[in-house]
Amino acid sequence: MEAFTSKITFGVPPCEVTWVHAVNSKAILSKALTTFPLVNMLEADIMMSGNIPSVPIMCHPPKVESDLTFKDFITEVHLFNQKNLGKVGVKLDFKDPRAVEPCLEFLNTLDFQSPVWLNADLVQGHGGFKPPFDATQFLKQCVSNYPRGVLSIGWTIAKNLKDYSPFMIDEMLKLCKASGMKHFSFPVAAPLIRASHKEILRLLEEDTHTLTVWGEADDELRLWMQNNLPSEKTYYDVRYPVKSVD
Repeated sequence: MEAFTSKITFGVPPCEVTWVHAVNSKAILSKALTTFPLVNMLEADIMMSGNIPSVPIMCHPPKVESDLTFKDFITEVHLFNQKNLGKVGVKLDFKDPRAVEPCLEFLNTLDFQSPVWLNADLVQGHGGFKPPFDATQFLKQCVSNYPRGVLSIGWTIAKNLKDYSPFMIDEMLKLCKASGMKHFSFPVAAPLIRASHKEILRLLEEDTHTLTVWGEADDELRLWMQNNLPSEKTYYDVRYPVKSVD
């Protein structure tokens, strides 16, 4: 467990790691870095640009344009860490299979010492869309190009999904076993955790597996998760529900 802990934590328990979500523009990146050391991890989305030649950019569908390329994003974080002796990590949320290899190849040109999480939805959940990634190919690219990374692989899920089924958990665990990698943090939707508690805990049977809870969570759900999920193996990238305006 020690190697895993030193790889992806920041001197605080996983449950205390802080996040900035959707760091997909120059302005948001600049603002996020000014909050250091209050922020530990930057989550950002990656697509391919529509121009020719196409390059990886920080962007989340349905948007198709960004003022921030992946190279500029990761270079700025790298230089910030060097200058400030910081340990700001990144979670790279890949939305386009074409972006994976060029991003990891460039990342390897840097002496990036902070945590890097490699995220993609690889398993089709009940009611979810078919993932654009070939799961075997994505895992192979990660193992070959950035074996130091933590794999953050998840499911595509329907908006009205009630829980993570045994089949969904089985399929994920099969991928992990076949990948040859050890370090995983599974992104799980906060609203589904209570109904899926028994199945979710199966993901944590390996010492080097953790959860990253995402999505909306009110105070009641947050308290339930604190009491029912292991603090040493659970990260929280959650927000409060948006109240509707009558």
